[in-house]
Amino acid sequence: TYMYESDSGNLVRRNAGENPVVDGDKIYFSGRNITAFILDARNKLDTLWTIDIPATKDLIKAGNYLYAADSTGINALKINSDNKPVLVWTHASAKIIERLIASNGKLIAVLEDGSIQVFGDKPVASVSYLKGPDVSLRGKSARAKKIISSSGTTEGFALVFGTDDINLLKGLVAQTSLSIIAYEKDPERIDYLRDYFDELGIQSSRLSFLHYDKTHPLLPKYFSSLTIINDNDFLNGNDKDILSLIYESTRPYNGKILIRTKGKERDSLTVNLKELNLYGAEYAFSKGYTIVSRTGPLEGTDSWTHNNGDIANTLKSDDKMVKAPLGILWFGGNSNLDVLPRHGHGPGEQVIDGRLIIQGIGSISARDVYTGRVLWRRSFTKLIDDTWMVYYDETYDEENPLDPKYNQVHLPGSNSRGTNYIATKEFVYLIEGDKCHVLDIKTGKMIDTFTAGDDKTQELGYIGVYEDFLILGNNFSEFPGMESDSIALKNPRFTRYDLTASRELVILNRFSGKRLWSIEANHGFIHNSVIAGDGILFCLDKLPQYLETKLKRRGEDPPGGSRLLYLDIRTGELVHEETSDIFGTWLGYSSEHKLLLQANRPSGDMLQGEEGRRMIAYNTGTKEILWDKPMTYGNPPIIHNDKIYSNGLGWHLLTGDPILEKDPITGEDLKWSFKREYGCGIVAASEHLLTFRSASAGFVNLDVFEGTGSLGGWKASCSTNLIVADGVLNSPDYTRTCQCPYQNQTSLALINMPWMTYWTNSNYKWGGSRIRQLGLNLNAPGDRTSDKNILWLEFPNAGGTQPEIPVKIDTVNYFTIRKDPGSINSESTPWISSSAIGGVRSLEITLTKEKEVTETRYRIKLYFSELENKQPGERVFNVRLQNDTVLENFDIAGEAGKNDKEVIKSFAGIKAGQTVKIDLIPLKGNTLISGIELIQEQVAVK
Repeated sequence: TYMYESDSGNLVRRNAGENPVVDGDKIYFSGRNITAFILDARNKLDTLWTIDIPATKDLIKAGNYLYAADSTGINALKINSDNKPVLVWTHASAKIIERLIASNGKLIAVLEDGSIQVFGDKPVASVSYLKGPDVSLRGKSARAKKIISSSGTTEGFALVFGTDDINLLKGLVAQTSLSIIAYEKDPERIDYLRDYFDELGIQSSRLSFLHYDKTHPLLPKYFSSLTIINDNDFLNGNDKDILSLIYESTRPYNGKILIRTKGKERDSLTVNLKELNLYGAEYAFSKGYTIVSRTGPLEGTDSWTHNNGDIANTLKSDDKMVKAPLGILWFGGNSNLDVLPRHGHGPGEQVIDGRLIIQGIGSISARDVYTGRVLWRRSFTKLIDDTWMVYYDETYDEENPLDPKYNQVHLPGSNSRGTNYIATKEFVYLIEGDKCHVLDIKTGKMIDTFTAGDDKTQELGYIGVYEDFLILGNNFSEFPGMESDSIALKNPRFTRYDLTASRELVILNRFSGKRLWSIEANHGFIHNSVIAGDGILFCLDKLPQYLETKLKRRGEDPPGGSRLLYLDIRTGELVHEETSDIFGTWLGYSSEHKLLLQANRPSGDMLQGEEGRRMIAYNTGTKEILWDKPMTYGNPPIIHNDKIYSNGLGWHLLTGDPILEKDPITGEDLKWSFKREYGCGIVAASEHLLTFRSASAGFVNLDVFEGTGSLGGWKASCSTNLIVADGVLNSPDYTRTCQCPYQNQTSLALINMPWMTYWTNSNYKWGGSRIRQLGLNLNAPGDRTSDKNILWLEFPNAGGTQPEIPVKIDTVNYFTIRKDPGSINSESTPWISSSAIGGVRSLEITLTKEKEVTETRYRIKLYFSELENKQPGERVFNVRLQNDTVLENFDIAGEAGKNDKEVIKSFAGIKAGQTVKIDLIPLKGNTLISGIELIQEQVAVK
């Protein structure tokens, strides 16, 4: 644990123990012993005492007592008036205590198995246990039975509007496994119902009650598998806005809404529903109910299958729904014990039809994309044999998976071997040894088991699915000669080339398992090159790159037989063969442009020799090379429409030329790029975003010049786990055993929330040409591009790349202030006026470094907001631009009419040459300003 000053961010202590306790100016550090420090005025630590009592699991302070937990139990220390500790009692525990909580005069201990112990002044006569459901719940409810029958829904979350029918609620609890939230308008009835169902032994996880406010209904998006509206009054006369909100809260892929209606109510409801034109909505009628089904996916969404997004290896989801800004849809919901260790680079999640499929040690499971709940989990006895020494090895401490030590060293994992499972709409195909299991994706039940149809099969290597075809790699290819290799001897984990290719490709009908055709390799079909598109199976048959490079260093030619194949996937017929310039280990395909890309697969934690130095693009129609260029890249190439993206760089797909974009401040051409902080995972893409680890979870907004955004508070994994699919940025917790000090270590799902605030590090650096447009966001925590495509830079610069635009500032009693943008009243830019600097007397911005300067004209906008709760008349000042007074007796609070409301003042035709100067002259109180926007009105002529 690291300890920092909250005001400055300066490091106070590098090793602050596992569970530091802060109590005013006293800090207690835990570990194998407990040490108390006092913090002086300079934030320096002076030791008060050290006691040889371990607190390796937890340490808390309540009143004058410290409570320490370790693997043996609990120790209680009393801190006397002289600040010295005295051990007052101990409690031995056979089970490991993970957490301690003090509340209401009690000490609560949470044990490793999830059980809870409570300590107090004296023993209780009888220990309380969780009450089981009352037998009276088994009573029949005809309405509940009918609703269950009509909807076919027995799992997930349910919303019930109206609580008059208690038997319906009891019936839903008894006859389903639904977690039900019931809305009620009467607060007193809510209290009654909570007590009533508590007495029946019903936990709140099965049935809870919330107050309904139609002016602000609490309806999370995509949440409810079943919504029941018992009282039409909740719809406020079939109000379209409320109907739309309820539909938005319904889970895609066949979530149901049952509305109790009759006669004219049904007619009115039907008209309004049809006028809303809800995407994916289907309507039916059952006696007494109108049934609305939300069928299919969300509009504009896409899936993510295979290890790299699809069978074409594009590393891109076509999902158009997920874009910045992002907000949390849900968090938590499942254990990280059902994932592989982070450093082993196990296969990333695959997402299709509202289900997220992810692999664990000896298991595979499905989770709900929209709520995070576990849908099913299945274990396999021999799966461990396939994943051991591939996705994890002997350095993984299986006995202590939650120990935050450096657990499991880095491995290439699926970066080189590829995935061992594929998710489709109907099934999950999973390799186990020499077999491929077929699981029902809805339930996890075993449907069938396929083989390659070869008695000599020892292991299946590659796996992929294209349309109705299952592509299997029959046995791994062996590449001899590594036993005595000097690099292999030093670094055996990153020279295991025998896991990278299959000796034979076998194509099956994926529904029947019938073997259709096969082809044997001369050397090995590199897994990262076996792809398909437009009816063609593409693959590279060659040696791994390191082995070819090794031969060339010795002056030897690689063995013949290397080839790039185009095969008719239906028949196996050879369509085309390339035997020249076969250098790569990666293929990607663009169906839109009929273009095949040959490259390598460089990244962190990849095999020796995988260096990105060249790409070739082929026209698959003419079979001709479109371009062949040397280029440096550090990420497997992402095919994004007509572009290629890598780790910080980009090229045009059709030419191989670097992507150019306009400098947002000068209008000049720039090479497209982005900067990424530390992260060993790869970059993945969707229509609007690139996602990756950049210290924390990070992204690049592809729609604007904005730089690198940070989703602070949690980290992406070394294994790929920031995947956009099904309208959600999916981030299952793939960071088990991580020791990085991030606040949140849990699974998350994020969606576009336009009202959310976000900031980026633009990494912009000015070259000195005349500024055509610029925003200075004063005391902002980062950069951001406005809806009008103006890049707003934070000033003063708080971190990251300095833009190197000279700004001179003179101040008196300088101060800064910043508030939550959500608290600012603004039409479109609350994030500009939520921060400010005070005490400014003058601010001068350099507009050009050119020696010969001609004056030009700018439109200048100044942004203000009264953030210090001053009343009208308490802060008054004049404003001058280029020595001309443009505002007299300017009073922010008086102009706005209230605090925290944005005021924008615009001035056209301001002449400026080398610099522009703004003066703020205080008349009463101090000055305050939030933002400065410059837009050139005419081009200067020298």
